[in-house]
Amino acid sequence: MVLHYLVDFGSNSPNYNDITSSSAAILSQLEIAPLEPNTMYGYTVTPVTLEGCVPSPACQPVLFTTCTTTYTCPPSQVIFLTSDCSVLVPDLVSSLTADPGCGMLSFSQIPAAGVTVPASHNGIVQVTIQPSDPVISSCQVALTALDGAAPSVSCQSSIVTLDASGIAVLEPTAVYLTGSDNCGVVEVQVVTPSIFDCNDLGTNTVTLQVADGNGNTASCLATVQVSDNEPPVPIGCPSDITVTGNIAPGCSFALGVPPMGWNWLGPISFSDNCGGSFTPAGQPSHTQNFGFGPNLITIIGEDSAGNVGICEFTITVVDGQDPVAVCQNLTKSLGQTFPGSVTLSAAELDNGSLDNCFPSLVYSIKRGSNPADPFSP
Repeated sequence: MVLHYLVDFGSNSPNYNDITSSSAAILSQLEIAPLEPNTMYGYTVTPVTLEGCVPSPACQPVLFTTCTTTYTCPPSQVIFLTSDCSVLVPDLVSSLTADPGCGMLSFSQIPAAGVTVPASHNGIVQVTIQPSDPVISSCQVALTALDGAAPSVSCQSSIVTLDASGIAVLEPTAVYLTGSDNCGVVEVQVVTPSIFDCNDLGTNTVTLQVADGNGNTASCLATVQVSDNEPPVPIGCPSDITVTGNIAPGCSFALGVPPMGWNWLGPISFSDNCGGSFTPAGQPSHTQNFGFGPNLITIIGEDSAGNVGICEFTITVVDGQDPVAVCQNLTKSLGQTFPGSVTLSAAELDNGSLDNCFPSLVYSIKRGSNPADPFSP
């Protein structure tokens, strides 16, 4: 480092000389400590003879008086990070002023102004201010990096479907498309609104908010289609029913006193997640005549969204009563050709057999004599 000293040459005009490395002995005698910024120092020493100096007009015993130059270190600063998450080091020395007690003083900084230094949110970048006088100590300026840039985000449209209770929940990630940030990671936070009901059927606009983890947020708009795909649910849809025909001929069935197991007592209603309960018009009547055999009953309920619910069951009409066989005795003569034989038809033996359902009966006969089992041998 270099110190500036005022040298008095007696009658000669005062001038500034530098104590250099050749004056190490004098520096040792003065025991000058390193000088700190913002501090004044003064030394007065008795005349000494420069080591190796031959007395002459140009080299006389002198009185050395120290002097110093002071400066104020720039204050710490807050610097916003650049788009690539770096600190652009500012110029900290161009406006720096100093008290040139012993001569002019210049400054340099490390890193230099205009240099970009990788950093992070709330990270610290140290800049060293170095005076040109090596006796004067350098100082440190702390640059605190802040991320002040909001993240970028893009939204996409989405579809939600109401559940059986008429509610749909939209997750924020459903409308998030892409996002980026200069220094952080895009965090999907919240979408508003996020809960929909039957009043929201159709197109809705929502707002998605994201953050970068450094206190910056951004938002975008998205459209959400709310749909209802839940079919109406039949209330008390009857199970399959088997009944005995009670109308002849044909053995059809008409409801009078409900028989055992009959559970269809009127129009069928439906419950819907958005429309409440309703009873479709034009239903088949439970009091109509049902023909012999299976009768498929289908009742349809449709809600305002076009969803269809179905109540379907079968009414099977059976003949539960055996026909009544009425016979008559018959006498027939054997044929004259040996061996004698006779031909007998069932119709000849019928004497008014009848059935509760069908007037036309099918007859057959078989030889036998056991009334309990007439078709046994």
